Amino acid sequence: MTFYQNILNFVRKSNIIMSYCIIKNIKVENKDTNIHKILPVILLDNQDEVLEFENFDEAEKFRVLLQKNSDSNHEYLVKQI
Repeated sequence: MTFYQNILNFVRKSNIIMSYCIIKNIKVENKDTNIHKILPVILLDNQDEVLEFENFDEAEKFRVLLQKNSDSNHEYLVKQI
């Protein structure tokens, strides 16, 4: 089992109340200097508030959906709030 899977299993088994959000890492390239940077962006809901999830599994399912549909090769991460 990977480190990530161990953490996921721990969170699922524990009854700790947490909220989660999704971070979109946008890859930005400066064409003049050829420098690549990552710009982290917190996803918002339709009321311009942080899109929150009550459990990790729900956030992870949504993250996977976003990752599969990303045509720009951006990376999505679940973060605990």
